[in-house]
Amino acid sequence: MIKLEMIKKTKYDYTFKDNNDKEYILNIIFINLDKEPDIGDIFYMSDNYIKETNIYNFGPLTNDDINVTSDDIIKIVSKNKEYYLQRYYG
Repeated sequence: MIKLEMIKKTKYDYTFKDNNDKEYILNIIFINLDKEPDIGDIFYMSDNYIKETNIYNFGPLTNDDINVTSDDIIKIVSKNKEYYLQRYYG
């Protein structure tokens, strides 16, 4: 898992930086969320996401079992909340 801070967002392009101030741009679509993540939120995700170029879809977990070792699960820590999302395919 890699820790990334969101530093910028446009429609679907999110810019993150790691602990070494290296920046990454990921194309992410968030599905069925009450509120999308904000600038300053911390993401914990598989480093495979920064190695590939793709459009990623994330939304609420479909069950209560959180397998934090799965590459399909990301953790987001905001100012007032900590939550998990899963990757949707298709």
